[in-house]
Amino acid sequence: MSNDVFATGQEVKPEVRTGYIAGETFDAKLVRYSVVGDLAIFEGDIILGTVEEVERFTKLVDEKDIARFDPTAESGEIKPEGVVIPGSRFRWRDGVVPFQIDPNLPAAQATAANNAVTHWRNNTRLNLVQRNAANAAQFPDFIEFVRGDGCSSPVGRQGGRQTLNLAAGCGTTQAIHEMGHAVGLWHEQSREDRDSFVTINWQNIQDGREHNFNQHISDGDDVGPYDYASLMHYDRCAFSDDCPAGQSCNCTRETITPTQAGAVIGTGTGLSAGDRHAVRYMYSNIEPALTNTYVGNFSGGGKVELLYYLRSRMTWYHGTWNSGNLLWSQVGDTSGFGQIGDGCPFWVGDFNADGKAEVLFYYPGDGNWWLGRLVSGQLQWSLICNTRGQIAGDPNFGQVWDGRPFWVGSFSQTGRSEILFYYPGDDNWWLGSWNGARLAWSLAGNTAGFGHGINDGRPFWIGDFNGDGRDDVLFYFPGDGNWWLGAHNGGTLQWSFVSNTSGAQRPPPPFPAQCQGLLNELNDLQAQIAALQAELSTAGPTEKPAIVRQIRALQSQANTVQQNLNTCIAQNTPPQPPPWPNFGQIWDGRPFWIGRFSRADRAEVLFYNPGDGNWQLGSYNGSELRWSFAGNTEGFGHGINDGRPFWIGDFNGDGRDDVLFYFPGDGNWWLGVHNGSQLQWSCVSNTEGFGHGINDGRPFWIGRFSRADKAQVLFYFSGDGFCWLATHNGSQLAWTYEATFEF
Repeated sequence: MSNDVFATGQEVKPEVRTGYIAGETFDAKLVRYSVVGDLAIFEGDIILGTVEEVERFTKLVDEKDIARFDPTAESGEIKPEGVVIPGSRFRWRDGVVPFQIDPNLPAAQATAANNAVTHWRNNTRLNLVQRNAANAAQFPDFIEFVRGDGCSSPVGRQGGRQTLNLAAGCGTTQAIHEMGHAVGLWHEQSREDRDSFVTINWQNIQDGREHNFNQHISDGDDVGPYDYASLMHYDRCAFSDDCPAGQSCNCTRETITPTQAGAVIGTGTGLSAGDRHAVRYMYSNIEPALTNTYVGNFSGGGKVELLYYLRSRMTWYHGTWNSGNLLWSQVGDTSGFGQIGDGCPFWVGDFNADGKAEVLFYYPGDGNWWLGRLVSGQLQWSLICNTRGQIAGDPNFGQVWDGRPFWVGSFSQTGRSEILFYYPGDDNWWLGSWNGARLAWSLAGNTAGFGHGINDGRPFWIGDFNGDGRDDVLFYFPGDGNWWLGAHNGGTLQWSFVSNTSGAQRPPPPFPAQCQGLLNELNDLQAQIAALQAELSTAGPTEKPAIVRQIRALQSQANTVQQNLNTCIAQNTPPQPPPWPNFGQIWDGRPFWIGRFSRADRAEVLFYNPGDGNWQLGSYNGSELRWSFAGNTEGFGHGINDGRPFWIGDFNGDGRDDVLFYFPGDGNWWLGVHNGSQLQWSCVSNTEGFGHGINDGRPFWIGRFSRADKAQVLFYFSGDGFCWLATHNGSQLAWTYEATFEF
């Protein structure tokens, strides 16, 4: 963009002054600014505040050598204040940007303002909401498009009313540009790295306008690569002394020359891809993430789909695969609920057993539970329960979102998801199951026998560990090394001791029922022998020989019965498992995963020990959790548990789960497949072409997205808005560009 403030044809040379501004990343910064009316204007179109505010703050800095004062505060209290620096307080909350248009704004500029609003709505995830009398109290911070002396705006949210000035001559492009400042964008040529991409021809700049070419090293964040196409970029002739003061022209003396031959700057009419990237970066809290994008078979088509909640607009989008492409459709909004992306818990599962996944959420504010189902392309919500006793027949648990644990699984029956929670206050477990009309709660057991506070940080895992088609609860207690399995028997959770990993003594095997008769016979003979021995101690000399003969006869019989009993026990006692392993304290930060690694009929527990590089697999055999050595990855270097990401899924389509991990150090992806005895590792991809550090916080999802026979890896990069899908082709992960998260 050119010198926007004076893009009105006015032949004026504004007064230039020097003053201090303050911000979050610096105490005080001395800047030069232009006086335009009562405003202090920086870089041609950025409002620092009123001249009075800047001068008052400058006086405070000069007199007190303190740079953190609010120039609008009469008392001079210390308070962070600044309009040109990064920081969350300069962002519009939840990406909602309220605005209003001054009714006195000329028609041409009002049209430009409306066009700019439409452009920002269509090209970003921000929600520009028109402020009116009905919602004014809801939006105390807002932008007002007003008539001014030029095209100008502050940078970022200021608090309260802030003006976006549009003078005669400020059209749609200028209004879009000024909106860029209002949401938090600097001029592109102000970047710290700009000298590598453009040359500033200081000798060609109009006298007194040099400050418009300052860089923002301490008070701005460079986002992404330098963008010549940015709408926030000056053109080649901005403030050229070849042009009349206050105007741009086709100059011969350029003020900015790109270092890249043929690069075009400052001629855009809308947001560039780089501009949109910067906005996504600033408002990352509304970008697709694990906290707002859910995976499940929502439409019942047999594949995993995406459901994304855009909190700025309170709208839901459904992503499905069609002929290899990710297609998005808006499926509803929850504005009637208010902002549900405020920490309400969400769960995904087939709660009503209709063969499709649903979204369940609980609102702590009123205790209501809502179920969202995709019906005819729209997300339909129904109130299914209240756990504060507000609906007849529902329990009054009080506030259940208080830190107690919740789990989702098919605990009491197959084919439908249920929700299970534990309350440390009384050690009760409650199960919520859909009964065809509502979420019905039943007492699922009590674990007071384990001691109060079972929710003390010990780990819990959910899976079908016993292979009965229903989910179980498995937990480990670091205090004694014991493992307990809770299986629902149709009424309550039944708990059984299944393992110890601290080397505790294994309990003796149970006595075989088949040998009980021999044991009874032996006990009877031993009782007779004991009675005769007592009689012998008091018998006379003539009686003792006969008693001794009886004792010896009974002892002979007892010996025979003992031999038969030993044989019976040996024949009817199964071979005893080896002693329990002595792993020591395993809840020490090492990673655990649940999956069907070595067999397809039940879930197993896999863990890795960074101390020796060993992997151990725990599989339930019907009576206990048996542990086996599953491999060693010392060849990858100790400390594979260093923060690199791991995912579990049936990536190769063999019906069993595999372990996939990525190492940011070299960009390699490794797949671990259990061959029946241990994990076999192979390098299946390298994504160095995506840039090192793909594990930079971008979200990853695992599911059978475009095909039903194997798990795939999907990730989204907010830097370009693209989705990439990885599918194992038998030897390697093949990556395909799917689509964007743009709607």
